[in-house]
Amino acid sequence: MRLDREAVNWVLRCRDARMPAIEILELQGVTSGPMHEQFSDNLLNLHGEEHRRLRSLVEAPFTPRAAERLRPAMRRHLEALWEPIGRAGSCEFVSALAKPYAARMIAEIVGAPVGDAERLGEWAYWLQSVFDPSAVAGATGSIEQANREFGSYVHALLGAPRPRDEGALLDTLHAAMAAGEVTEMQGVSLVGAVLIGGVDTTQAQPAHGIRLLAEHPSKRCGARGVSRSGGLPGAT
Repeated sequence: MRLDREAVNWVLRCRDARMPAIEILELQGVTSGPMHEQFSDNLLNLHGEEHRRLRSLVEAPFTPRAAERLRPAMRRHLEALWEPIGRAGSCEFVSALAKPYAARMIAEIVGAPVGDAERLGEWAYWLQSVFDPSAVAGATGSIEQANREFGSYVHALLGAPRPRDEGALLDTLHAAMAAGEVTEMQGVSLVGAVLIGGVDTTQAQPAHGIRLLAEHPSKRCGARGVSRSGGLPGAT
């Protein structure tokens, strides 16, 4: 079945629509244990006022103003990743640029050490695998291990002193915990939700963009300029 843009927008804007996170797990036979607990209080599984309250805490790092603040970091990471690609003249785009760039930027947004970006990317892969029936069936141990490691890592970050008003997600959560607005477990869960959503989507979009440009060379910028349509076939 194929949905058009209007239908997708309606679903995304519908206040009654929700992500059946726990239901997806339970359909796969996961009704208890670490994976089930991980998503019971996750932002993806919350609805109504509690969802809105917790979501408001993680929105600040994703505003236009926050994006402007992060532009120097974006350029710095892209330049560093592009340098070896430029020397080589070619690359496997996902592993060389899309994947590490997404992980580095989510580290910047969260306020985690950028040196931990590779680990964050790996944890993001396993944490979101709870929605993949084949992964749940064949790699339960790896998913649970990633969940434990990630939880311990974020607990340590949340327990460490933070600078004031730096704008990173951990700074926001640190202040909210001090004010009694969220528990430490909720803080870990919120960082996990941002990690899952931020890494996978961010690395997928440029990868698909490069694929479309490779498939439709007439749409590339260059001697013939950009197409008058202003977009790529299949892109929205």
